[in-house]
Amino acid sequence: MLKIGEKVLYGVAGACTVTGICTRRFSEAGEREYYVLSPVHDARTTLYVPVDGETLRSKVKRLLSEEEVEGLIASMPQEKPLWIANEKARQEAYKGVLRRGDRRELIGMTKALYHHRRSWRRPGGGCMRRTSGFSGRRRSCCATSLRRCWGFGRRR
Repeated sequence: MLKIGEKVLYGVAGACTVTGICTRRFSEAGEREYYVLSPVHDARTTLYVPVDGETLRSKVKRLLSEEEVEGLIASMPQEKPLWIANEKARQEAYKGVLRRGDRRELIGMTKALYHHRRSWRRPGGGCMRRTSGFSGRRRSCCATSLRRCWGFGRRR
């Protein structure tokens, strides 16, 4: 059960604050109980996630503590890059990684994309092109909302 004031990650909305629990009727199915989420990067938006809705609730992930983040950072050198040469297969695999939200898989994906991008930037490496299907705007939005949620400044 989520608590009011708790910070969570929710799907593509990114970092959110649980601002309440309410009962609403959004369909013919009748009244249901919902978590009320407010995205950190967009206070004008309100999201309602059914308390009893397994599919949508599975997209809610708790934020890591500072110690957990430091532990993940420390483990990064041991994580293997998750690179798949076939672009279609890679895109499907990366979509699965993003959907599951497993932090170790995300590190592997990030390392693979970082190393691949560096190889394209080397002299004679060819021109840079988008291979991940994850736009710069979405990346920026996620990074910004996580910084705000953790109370980090712009340059930390």
